[in-house]
Amino acid sequence: MKVLTRSPVALPLLAIALGAGASMYADTIVGQVGQNLGGSGSNLLTTNLPSWTFTCSTCSGYGISANGAETVDAGSLGASSSVTVTGTPGADLLVTASSDALFSDTLTITGGTVGTSGVLELTYALDGAISNTGTGPNSSNASLYMTAASNFQSVNEGSGSGGYVEVDGNGTYNDTVTYYIAFTYGTALPTEIDLDASSIFVAGFYGPGDSTPYTASVNYYNTAALTSALVFDGTPSDPGAENAAAVIGSASGLDYGPNGISAVPEPSAWFLFASALGVLAVAKRRGAFRPTLRSRYSRIRSSGGNMNRFSYRLAVVSVIAAAIGATPVYADATVEGDVFQASTYPPFLFDTGPQAGSPVSDILTPWNFTCSSCVGYGISANGAANVINGSLGASSSVTVTGAPGSNAFIEADGVANYTDMLTITGGTGSGVLALTYMLTGDVSGAGAEGSDGYMLMGGSGGYSFNGGPIVISSGGQAMEGNGPQNYPMIFYVPFTYGTAFSIEPQLYTNAIFEASFDTTPDTATVNFYNTAMLDSALVYAGTPSSLGAQNNAADISSTSGLNYGPDGISSAVPEPGSWFLLASALGIVCFLKQRMGRASSR
Repeated sequence: MKVLTRSPVALPLLAIALGAGASMYADTIVGQVGQNLGGSGSNLLTTNLPSWTFTCSTCSGYGISANGAETVDAGSLGASSSVTVTGTPGADLLVTASSDALFSDTLTITGGTVGTSGVLELTYALDGAISNTGTGPNSSNASLYMTAASNFQSVNEGSGSGGYVEVDGNGTYNDTVTYYIAFTYGTALPTEIDLDASSIFVAGFYGPGDSTPYTASVNYYNTAALTSALVFDGTPSDPGAENAAAVIGSASGLDYGPNGISAVPEPSAWFLFASALGVLAVAKRRGAFRPTLRSRYSRIRSSGGNMNRFSYRLAVVSVIAAAIGATPVYADATVEGDVFQASTYPPFLFDTGPQAGSPVSDILTPWNFTCSSCVGYGISANGAANVINGSLGASSSVTVTGAPGSNAFIEADGVANYTDMLTITGGTGSGVLALTYMLTGDVSGAGAEGSDGYMLMGGSGGYSFNGGPIVISSGGQAMEGNGPQNYPMIFYVPFTYGTAFSIEPQLYTNAIFEASFDTTPDTATVNFYNTAMLDSALVYAGTPSSLGAQNNAADISSTSGLNYGPDGISSAVPEPGSWFLLASALGIVCFLKQRMGRASSR
């Protein structure tokens, strides 16, 4: 082992091999600040940064400041938020600062008869604190939501149906939450766990409420950790006997088991490790002999030593190329479809669960749903969603028959979004990135007054819809009303040259039946599939509310590899590892051609 540890290549190679960690199947972090002043609501901040701060620059006579943080680490979640309100709002005011951490995975359970059902029991430790300074009740809360759960059991909150558990009121909490999820052996099971920390100030609306100065804090950072994953052969209401022989496979590569969750190295990590050991073995062999120059030359000539040396170099190239190619990037996409009715939500009547992929290609297989629990009325729905080369598409449709009741509200959704990290160079100081999307779709239905398509951009500081004025908000725009929809929409994203920042384009389709407006039988359809396409990405001086001159020398790079520019977006640029492998392959061809030429001339 002395040769291994003293070799100049040993430690770097081992560090590369062991350091290549497994990437998650899908994780999302979001921080938001919103207010409702005198009945008028607005979104003040949306960010995908892991920690954030906010100070209101448009508040008159009062002040809002907030901060928060979110994390997703090997399936464990953390979220914290705090909001402070000062001064005199002059009207009823509701302010919410929230941090949201979400992790989704697709599990396949084996070790039982394929096609038969069972129950997955997931137990989370949920520890945190809620507090406030100032006069008034604290409406702040933390919530943990498992979308796939049929029911739950909480030490502090008791038991209930669905997967939504909420903790509110000042205090320090140490809770254990257990979810029961029905599954079929051998069939993929989408799961999604969501932790939200919401700090709230409310004055008026429902009474005197809180008075300024006021600070509310919710700290559930590094807290929602999976402590056990067990498999049973019964039902969610009666789990039955444990199946200790069951094996839980996951798309994330995380290892679910009785002791919770842990990461399993990806194939690239094993390849790096094996390659490193192979290189080290070659290095050890080469270091074991110190032949003279003459004997070394004769050995090379007689035994093909040039090829041995080449093999050695090729092994090193393979390790480096795999290491470059295995580098994770902060770029992911999510597509999803769901159906719900207000009288039973949560949980959803149907949910595909978020399917994660790349901004280059993430396609949700078209889905169909028919309600089997509806009595006296019927619900059927379908939808699809995709993200392809940074363009978004979503569609959904819902049909309601029979007599669902005078207060019925039923909705079918399609969701497509992606997150990318951009870095802009070619200038100094700050600037504005203007992203122009063309939205083309259709809304139809006999009474589809409430149905719409909706697009927003996480990270933007303002937007303009269909040639209208710039709205200083990180929100978005609904496209509603029966008929074809064809609109340009521009998002204005502030940035600092040379500093990475995130964007998150989001497209939703909401097909709605609302008994207040609609009568059965009714079908509402919203089709914006393959439609939200980036038409241009331009860089300006100034601010979102006051654009300056365009900077034609600016260059936009992205962790997704997508190429943003004046003509929109193009497919991914090959990763450094791909270029390196290509160069290596060309080197091999040249080397072999040279050897063949020498052999033919002998």
